[in-house]
Amino acid sequence: MKAPTLPVDEAERLDALMRFRVLDTPPEKAFDDLTWLASKVADTPIALVSLVDKGRQWFKSRQGLDAAETPREISFCGHAIHQSEPFIVCNALEDDRFCDNPLVISGPNIRFYAGFPLTTADGYKLGTLCVIDSKPQRLTLDQTEMLAVLARQTMSQLELRIASAELREEASKADQANQAKSLFLANMSHEIRTPMNAVIGMLDLTLSTALASDQRQQLQLAKESANALMRLLDDILDLSKVEANKLEVQSIPFRLAEDMSSLIETYTLFADQKGLDLSLDVDRRLPAALNGDPIRLRQVMINLVGNAVKFTESGSVTVSVRQETEEDGQIIVFFEVADTGAGIPADKREAIFEEFVQGDGSAARAYGGAGLGLAISSRLVGLMGGRIAVESEVDKGSVFRFSIPFQRSETQPDPQTENGGQAEAKTIPGCDILVVEDNRVNQLVASRTLEQMGHRVEIAANGKIALEILGRNIYDLILMDIQMPGLDGYQTTAAIRELELEQNRRTPIIAMTAHAMKGDRERCLAAGMDDYLAKPLCREAFQQAVAKQLSRN
Repeated sequence: MKAPTLPVDEAERLDALMRFRVLDTPPEKAFDDLTWLASKVADTPIALVSLVDKGRQWFKSRQGLDAAETPREISFCGHAIHQSEPFIVCNALEDDRFCDNPLVISGPNIRFYAGFPLTTADGYKLGTLCVIDSKPQRLTLDQTEMLAVLARQTMSQLELRIASAELREEASKADQANQAKSLFLANMSHEIRTPMNAVIGMLDLTLSTALASDQRQQLQLAKESANALMRLLDDILDLSKVEANKLEVQSIPFRLAEDMSSLIETYTLFADQKGLDLSLDVDRRLPAALNGDPIRLRQVMINLVGNAVKFTESGSVTVSVRQETEEDGQIIVFFEVADTGAGIPADKREAIFEEFVQGDGSAARAYGGAGLGLAISSRLVGLMGGRIAVESEVDKGSVFRFSIPFQRSETQPDPQTENGGQAEAKTIPGCDILVVEDNRVNQLVASRTLEQMGHRVEIAANGKIALEILGRNIYDLILMDIQMPGLDGYQTTAAIRELELEQNRRTPIIAMTAHAMKGDRERCLAAGMDDYLAKPLCREAFQQAVAKQLSRN
């Protein structure tokens, strides 16, 4: 027997083999199909995809053979990888190299062997696609050509496999990058929302006092600027959620016509100040109630109507809502926002739906904005099952259109969902409220607001102090910050609920958190809290949430 020698490029060849990361992997149908075809083409009982490792030949796929590998020194493939052409042994008993080979004189009793090299693009031979028989035979020219084709297909599968592995790695890296970005945005959201809560809260408190008209105007402008910054932060978070496929749409009953009328009212004063004719036309055929996502729809329309009013200096802004079709309870509703404003250049019409892009570079200077509103609107419309389009002409105006499918609702909307998740509730003055908050300014904002509502307030600067206070006092309501040193809001709430089991009572807890990413509200409620408020706290929403929880006692 003659053992195969090592190729002169053995080190490089092994490196090439290792790059494919295929050794000792489970069977794959693509390779099994190729060996099955090879055995049929050659009319042999055995066909293998054999890869020659440092000390063995390992079979990625095998037909008609039980062994998963054999030593390299007795392998036929070890000889075949020296060849550029097929390596064919018609009768191993008559070949000095193999006549006393263990694979010849005992199972599988090889007589015929034909190995077709698996060659990489840079010339390295990883192994063979081989066919084996226990009786001597020869291949016809057609069989040889077909087996050569199958060998090339085998190599293509190996290359496809490594390409797929690289794509999976890239996808994994991209996923990790998205997770890192989401974590970064969540942290940045918290870091920005915490001071902004203090800024907006103090402005609200000051605006609720007696002020000179010029002071009130200046503070109102400051508050509008702070709110604009928060809208930008919300846009960036929404965009991140969409990109990460974590932004979901809901389906709840809502009154479309009333929602659109309410939205238009918010822009009426601004339009009047500019001398614009702002009008709404709603199709009377539309049902009183539909099932859909009123919050996301409102977000889209706020962007479109807000832009139309902002970029129109004279003329009109017209909002149209009409029913297109109805079939099996599904109603396609068409929305259109038309203005006589600045218009969008033809070469910018597609780009305006991309992030941080505006129709005209001067727009940001003249009107402000980061160019996120239309990008988010386009994606939200897509999530709701529609597609947004625009027609525009410079100095003549723009028309934005989209259609969204809704379901006819058989139930009336819940007032709680129509009011941003906060039901109307009577304020009950004279209650005892514990505010668990580590930020000094936020303590002041919360306590002053609650005192203005007629409540008595005690402050706990962290979770540990809160538990000590609750061990000796009873409160009607607890306002709980989430991110605090030591015990965070989740841990403190869990400890409170455990303490209350012994005392046979339950105090409502409202989370106050600067975290505003997907799942934060659900996590707060799952932790035992009764409601959730995202910072910066809206004064009206804060008062409604407090009143709602106190009214349940």
